[in-house]
Amino acid sequence: MATFLTGEGSQNWYSLILLWGGMIALMYFLLIRPQKKRQKAEANMRSAIKTGDWILTSGGIYGEVVDVLKEVLIVEFGNNKACRFTLHKDAILSVKAPDMTINTIE
Repeated sequence: MATFLTGEGSQNWYSLILLWGGMIALMYFLLIRPQKKRQKAEANMRSAIKTGDWILTSGGIYGEVVDVLKEVLIVEFGNNKACRFTLHKDAILSVKAPDMTINTIE
């Protein structure tokens, strides 16, 4: 009871608050901020998709974008022009052309 009246225990509260505040700031800068930056970069990539781009879907399939609607893409897979699917933009992992070079064994 004497420490409460003299104010010696209040310094423990300040250090505890400072410790928790530091931990929360550290968690923000190590976990939350990089994740937000990644999400923003992915959203920018998906909004920049245009007709003629090659995309990689979340299923691992490459396709060429035939038409772009608001949240939906019409994608052509393979060399068959009749093989078209409608995909949501969230199913796109990246915008890149597939490597179609033939490796020969000598």
